This record gives sequence, C-alpha cells and structure tokens, in this order.
Amino acid sequence: MRLCAALAAIVALLALPSVAGAQSAPEIVDGGVTNVFPDGMEFAVSVSSDSPIEELRLRYTVKPDGTAAIGKPEFDVDTTVETIFTLAGNNPPVIYLSPGTVIEYYWDATDAEGRQSRSETQTFFYDDARFDWDSVSGDGVTIYYYAGSEGDAEEMHDVALELILEMSALLQTEVPFEVEVWIYDSTGDMKPALQSRSETYESQITTAGVRVASNTVLVLGTASFDTLRHELTHVVTKQAGESAFGSLPAWLDEGAAVYGQSHPGGFGSAIEGAISRGNVLSVREVSSYPGDPDKVNLFYGQGWSLVSY
Repeated sequence: MRLCAALAAIVALLALPSVAGAQSAPEIVDGGVTNVFPDGMEFAVSVSSDSPIEELRLRYTVKPDGTAAIGKPEFDVDTTVETIFTLAGNNPPVIYLSPGTVIEYYWDATDAEGRQSRSETQTFFYDDARFDWDSVSGDGVTIYYYAGSEGDAEEMHDVALELILEMSALLQTEVPFEVEVWIYDSTGDMKPALQSRSETYESQITTAGVRVASNTVLVLGTASFDTLRHELTHVVTKQAGESAFGSLPAWLDEGAAVYGQSHPGGFGSAIEGAISRGNVLSVREVSSYPGDPDKVNLFYGQGWSLVSY
C-alpha cells in the first residue's frame, strides 16, 4: 500500500506544470495611433513578460498597394516596456503618406526566453487632421471636402464616376479599390499635404491637382473639372499599365491624362506652336518628365498628340 501511495504521489507531482512551463508569452497592449499630420503618425505600445523583452517590432502594410514594412522602436531591455514608434509621413524619397492612407498593423514581441506573441491586427486611417472633412460617397468613389457646398462635391463625384467609367472602358481595365478625392480650398492649405519638393520646384510650379497614391487624388477646389479628370485618369492608367516590372513612359501617362480631359486647353496650343516653329521635343526628351519648367506645357501637349494619334 505504501509503495502504491508513493507511486501515486510521484505521478501527481509529474502531472503538475513546472514553474517554467507556467510562464506565458509576452503580453502586448496596443496603445493606439496618434495622427500628427503631415509629419506622420505615432504608434504606442506596452509589453510585459516574466523575462526581459528583447525584440519588439511594428509590422505594417500600406493599402491599397500592400507595401509591407517593419518598424523597430527604441526601448530599454526590461520585463516591462512602454515605447512609441514614429512613422514619418513626408520624407521623400524614403516615404510619403498621402491623406487617406490606410495602415494595417500589428505588434510582435520576443522575450529573453524566446517566447513570442503578437497583437491583433488593427487599421488606422491617416487623414489631414487640420480640417473637419465632409464626404460624398458612392459607386467606388469618395469626395472629401471641408469648404464649398455639398452640391459642389456632388458635381465632382458625378464627374469622377463618368471619367473612371469612360477611361476604364477605353483602356480595358478595372479600378478594384475605392478612389478618394480630397478637395483643398487653397494652395496654402494643400501644400503640406503634397510630397515635399525642392524650393526651386515649389517656387516655379503651382499644383492644381495631383495623384498622390494609387487610389488618391488631391485637387484644388478652384480648379476646373478637367483638372479632376486629368488626375483621375492617372489612377486608371496606373491600374492599366503599371506593374512590378515597370511603369508607363511619361509621355503615355501624361498624354492619356490630357486625353481624358474634355479639352486639351493650353497643352494643345503648346504643341501646335512647337510644330509651327519646328522645335518639338525628341523621343528621348518625352520619355521622362522635363526638368525645365518652360517645357512642361509642350511635354504634356506632345504626349496628348501622340495618344490622340
């Protein structure tokens, strides 16, 4: 009987979890994201474990393109860690995040014992927090605005839908994601939202509209509908012709965008004048964007002429 009791006690002891086995993986508490537009965003996190935290990483993906990257915050190795990782918003050529950027992210942590854990995947919408935005949305297009009337935004929405349908049919492609148009009231308001350029460029070029991401366009509210049509055509041409193997020639990209306008405007007269003077740009010159501001209108006009032909 004593032998049986001893064996039973040993079996019971072996069945009990060891102290080491009872230790759990690091506990991660996602502290959320703070928008510091246009400088980027701050991701906060706290992590605790029985053993010191040795590795902590933010894994994030920029939508809709799916660009993935890893952020490594600074922290002191300890059993409890609280830290912040700052993701820059406008530091070209390293990174540029436009208004409307959607970030999917999660944290993962590893302690000194090699135990790992990860947080739940979260989504953060990075908007221009300087303004209170309203929106008009439907059929895959959203117009964001903070000035002007709802009627103006609805007109923009109608033009956007018409253009995307028209150019998608022409280029035999589809735009599979939600397209965003952000309407700014002035050049001063829009400037911080644009990708940083040299002082010389910014002093010589006034931007009325620009595609800043695969699905995002910024437009001045004072600009014409043709500016909107032009920039949205870039959304369609990127979907139709760009891939991991390369991008469209500059003349084709911009020529198609001018073709998408209701009228070529000054770009048409620029190419007509160049033809009459005999100083059109060479094929090599139109394969990339001109560095000379005086050649910009001719570059656009020549691209339009080639696409129209």
